[in-house]
This record gives sequence, structure tokens and C-alpha cells, in this order.
Amino acid sequence: MAVTRSNMASQIDHTITNANKKGVLGDVRSMRGPNTDSDQFLVEAVINQQLTATHKKKLQPVLKWNKINLQNLSKLKEYRSLLHNKLINLAPKQEKDEELEHIKTAIVDAAREVIQTQGKSPRTEW
Repeated sequence: MAVTRSNMASQIDHTITNANKKGVLGDVRSMRGPNTDSDQFLVEAVINQQLTATHKKKLQPVLKWNKINLQNLSKLKEYRSLLHNKLINLAPKQEKDEELEHIKTAIVDAAREVIQTQGKSPRTEW
């Protein structure tokens, strides 16, 4: 004599993912509670997705000028005269952005020649 149980039901639940995303799928279970007027059950899947890292642009190092050379009057006069000569030789441009860029390069070039940059300061470990 065979015993049959009418209240048993087998469940086969599937979630489809790509092979490279199979590690993302955390927990899958069927939800029997919600009424969907169907013989199917809802499937709940927990997905653990990590965001990709954004790549930051490398910043240009900030130039630190040698302040001791600026305190020296002869160096300061030399810097002023060199900068004055570079700015006089610039032709006026139609675009303001272009003109500002030329002024900036003239200032930096004059400072590099006369004032010079500071060396790297030693790092302190704490």
C-alpha cells in the first residue's frame, strides 16, 4: 500500500547569470507568501555587487619656489626684469584663455631661471 501526500510540492527555482558573475549571487530562496494568482512562486536573490574603482588623474607636482632667493634683492631685481622682458615680447591674442596661458608660462619660466625650485624636504616618519 502506497501513501500519497497531496500537500507536498517540489520546488525548482533557477536564477540565470553569466559565468563571470556567478560569485556575485549570494542567497537565492523562493517566497511562498505573496499571492500571484499563479502556480509559480516568487524568487528572491541577494546580489553582492561591488562597484568598479575609478581611476584618478595623476596630479602634477606643485612647484615650491626657493623663498631665500626672493629675499635676495639682486635676485628679485633680476626676476622682475626678466619677467618684464618676457611679458613685453608677448603679442596680444584674440582669445583671453590663450593670452592668460602665455602669461602663466612667462611667469613660471622666469621663476625657474632666477628663483629656482626648492629641493624635496625629507619625510618625517611618525
